[in-house]
Amino acid sequence: MGFKGIAALCVFLATGQAFAIDAGCPELSELVSEEFKGHCVGDYLTFKDYKHSGVAISAYEVSPFHIWGNPRYRDYDSKAELQKSEVLAQARNLHWDYGHLANEKITSADIKSRFLSFNRVPMAPALNRSGGVWNELEKYEIKMAKKLGPLKVLAGYSYNKDREQHYYFKIYISEHQTTASYLIPGNYVEGSIQSHISSMQCIEQTIDESIFNDQSNLIAETYNDFAFTPQVWTAGNNDRLECEVGGDI
Repeated sequence: MGFKGIAALCVFLATGQAFAIDAGCPELSELVSEEFKGHCVGDYLTFKDYKHSGVAISAYEVSPFHIWGNPRYRDYDSKAELQKSEVLAQARNLHWDYGHLANEKITSADIKSRFLSFNRVPMAPALNRSGGVWNELEKYEIKMAKKLGPLKVLAGYSYNKDREQHYYFKIYISEHQTTASYLIPGNYVEGSIQSHISSMQCIEQTIDESIFNDQSNLIAETYNDFAFTPQVWTAGNNDRLECEVGGDI
């Protein structure tokens, strides 16, 4: 059995679903803690472990040649697909959107796979829709890929049941090994993307979860890095004095 067959079998055994697996899925597993088991879905990796934590992650790449657009949701949304997800039941109860982790606005990507429940999380409309911080980050990463070259992206969601707190984060890694991290609490969706600049260290500290693989050289070198502005990214030993959520730099 070849790679595609093995990957498809793993997803089927884990989820009971069979669908197309793309062998071109990005090699980003080494960035995520081994506690999260990744599966290749379309052209992105999905990491979930809701039995032991409330964290979901999608890992994908953004090319300078990707095309941005607004897909018609009715062309891709499947009511049956969304109804079966226990996580998305929370979105229905809150009257929130089914947000996307891997960017569905990259219409030149495997767009159909990005509308599967693997890639959907509860998200407040003010965060997810036009003008919202998450929506702006989706456009921002395409712009930065054209400026800096190909980007690796880790997009994540965390839900703490005890505190009833939702968090969303994105980590961008350029081919020059510079990084920019963003952390947005679900109850604070205002402000520009600059007001949500963070670091991998602050993300883990705030959501109280070990997400990143500390054995990765890239993670070790950029764990404390933060971007000075959305345009100026950092590389190496840029410690923040404290971790603030939704605060200005």
